[in-house]
Amino acid sequence: MISHTFAVCAYGESPYLEKSIRSVVHQSVRSRVIVCTSTPCAYIENLAKKYQLPIM
Repeated sequence: MISHTFAVCAYGESPYLEKSIRSVVHQSVRSRVIVCTSTPCAYIENLAKKYQLPIM
């Protein structure tokens, strides 16, 4: 059962984005993870796809 959602905020081509995603995805407690951005770009889309995360 998933009890909460983590929203990873993404802006442009942040060099920290993938590390942030990995950190949340690999938590011991199962969570829903979404990527939120107001600046969509191929970099963010590719990372979301790589980790099978929806972009909101």
